[in-house]
Amino acid sequence: MTEAKKTPSVQINSYVRDSKEDIEYGPFHKWLKAATAVATVHRSASRAPKQVGKATAFIIDRAAIRSTFHRSMESPHPETMELALTIFDRYGRLKRELMEHIVRKGSGVWGEELDEGNFVLIVDVDVSEK
Repeated sequence: MTEAKKTPSVQINSYVRDSKEDIEYGPFHKWLKAATAVATVHRSASRAPKQVGKATAFIIDRAAIRSTFHRSMESPHPETMELALTIFDRYGRLKRELMEHIVRKGSGVWGEELDEGNFVLIVDVDVSEK
């Protein structure tokens, strides 16, 4: 009798660096957290798990910097500044034109719900070829 093939499983672990002593992002610890997610494939009990992907991101507490949104987003990372200037106004609200402009609104899926709460900026995603 042959053994049934087991489907490989994928495990994703994530962690947030939340340290005031973090050399890179410590000065911004009240509103910015660096996060990492790692994807690992477990093919079988007899084979070692293999990392197949990794993503890095920032969790941004918009309420903590609402009054200084653009200025605050300038310093930590080039990606935070680009995001702030491209899609948000100076108070961290989604630019109206991205919701209302006939062309820029696209399919219209973005709405005022994006004006509140924290958001995640995915900075980098790496996926193994094999």
